[in-house]
Amino acid sequence: MNLLESLLARYDRDARAPSAGGQSVVQHRLARAVSAIGWRAASDASAEEVAARLAPTLGACVRGHRDLRRLRRDMAECLRQYAHPLDGSAAGTAEWEPTAARIIELYVADAPHAESSG
Repeated sequence: MNLLESLLARYDRDARAPSAGGQSVVQHRLARAVSAIGWRAASDASAEEVAARLAPTLGACVRGHRDLRRLRRDMAECLRQYAHPLDGSAAGTAEWEPTAARIIELYVADAPHAESSG
């Protein structure tokens, strides 16, 4: 199964799962992935806040365009907007694309929701 097929399958399962604590399973997994990349070093925004912004972008890919390059670019732009520039200059969207790709990989690979809590 390729990455897009895995992403579609993961998202489909997560979107059908009941929400927990006011956060969808999609958002929960995205927050785990954002946290796993070391997001705290890049921004004061919580992983949950960023995940809430990334979830519709992921949904647009899965339910619509199904273009992983576009998804990486759109997610990278969101990450860029939330990140603090360390030296007064902001990194471009393209510089965030490898991070966005890693978040997608981590989202797809995350253990089932019931096993991931705790």
